[in-house]
Amino acid sequence: AAIPAVIAYNKFSTDVARISGRLEGFADEFSAILSRQIDEKNRVRQSA
Repeated sequence: AAIPAVIAYNKFSTDVARISGRLEGFADEFSAILSRQIDEKNRVRQSA
């Protein structure tokens, strides 16, 4: 009974790590997009 539990845990752990990596990549990309938009708005305000 222990072997199937270990296999299931390893699969679960791998899936969680993969999802975590994807979420981290999304957060980084989203943050960069927001930062660029804020910088652009600030540039437009300063030139007006």
